[in-house]
Parts: sequence; structure tokens; C-alpha cells
Amino acid sequence: MNGTMSRYGIRIAISPVPSGPGLRMLEVLYEAFLAEGEWPTFQYAATNVWQELDAELREVYFALSATGFVWPSIDRPSSFRLRDDTRVGVSLRGLMHLREAANDLAQFVRAVQQIADRAARFRPPTAPKSTNRAATVTSF
Repeated sequence: MNGTMSRYGIRIAISPVPSGPGLRMLEVLYEAFLAEGEWPTFQYAATNVWQELDAELREVYFALSATGFVWPSIDRPSSFRLRDDTRVGVSLRGLMHLREAANDLAQFVRAVQQIADRAARFRPPTAPKSTNRAATVTSF
């Protein structure tokens, strides 16, 4: 198992940092999301990356998918699932490697913190009422 042990004794998975065509594909996906407000199709992303790089883009996508940087997660044996019209996006793990996503990630962390704070402070409006229900057996 790849990873390192945290100071709390929990094994943390360490994934490789995307680079080259993989990093560029993540950037193109995120740039399209910022511009349009929705994730692009694979065809859109592949066309934009293909114009810049000399790489087999399905293989790039499969490699990104194997490390959890994109969604949907599609492996080579299931390559038929990656069609030109498939919507593809960058996962939270992938966003962590994009400088352009720093603000969105910070807002996400703040939202999670607020939810956790509210959950920690939650108290039911009234104490649960004790019910003394005895189980009954009926014969047929």
C-alpha cells in the first residue's frame, strides 16, 4: 500500500502529482468549468489539449482517473464508457493541484467547517420523551 503514516497512526495515501499532459488536461477541464459553469464533454477537453500537446488523450484520462484526479472514474477495461459526449470533471483531489482552484477550495473548506461547527453545536429542541412500550405477542 502506497502512503505514509500520519502522526495519529493513520495511513495516508500519497498520489503522484499530475504533470505534462495530465496537468494540462486538468487545467482545460477547470478553465471550461469556470467559463461555462458546467463541466465540459470529453470531446471538448480532448480537442483543446490535443491542439497543444502530442499525447493520446484517452490514455491521459485513464491515468488521471486511476489516481483519482478526474471523474467519472473510468479504467482502460471500461474504456467504452468514455464517449465523446461524456461529461468529465476534476475531482477534489485533482483541484488540489490547480493554482486557479485555490479560491474555490478555500470556500469549500469554509463550508465544511461551518457545517461541522453547526453539527457540533446542534441540540434537539426538546429532550426525547421516554416511552414505555411493552412488546405484545398475539397468537394466531
